[in-house]
Amino acid sequence: MSSARSPLQLDFVPSRRINSILGLAHAAALGALWLCQLPTWFVVLLTGLLGLSWLYYWLRLGYRFSPWYIMRLTGTPTTGWQLQTGRGKLLPAQLRTFYLHPMLVVLWFDVGGWHRCSVLASADSIGADALRRLRTILLDAPKPLL
Repeated sequence: MSSARSPLQLDFVPSRRINSILGLAHAAALGALWLCQLPTWFVVLLTGLLGLSWLYYWLRLGYRFSPWYIMRLTGTPTTGWQLQTGRGKLLPAQLRTFYLHPMLVVLWFDVGGWHRCSVLASADSIGADALRRLRTILLDAPKPLL
């Protein structure tokens, strides 16, 4: 077993739970959109935007070989973090802030310049033990400056 001071390495797989919730939310929005009494051209435009939104989230969270998919997270709050994308690109990152929930951890990173990146970690994407360890490390770490 690794010590508490060793760098954390999390290997992500696409989360069925998160992707299902996002898919259902987009489907519900599409159904509500088509039930509204709006001009046809406006409904078609919003349907296209909704499709682009779904594609964006699927490429970020559901397709492992996307250049925007975060495949691996390595580091600690004190030494810094490194993100690896689906195409193998390594990005040094600074943890900006995080949100903890019993079933989900959301991490927001500064990746350089104006570029920001969020990482969603759930029990079905990294495993329950890894999620518990991540939550413990984040709770014990000094709070990030905003």
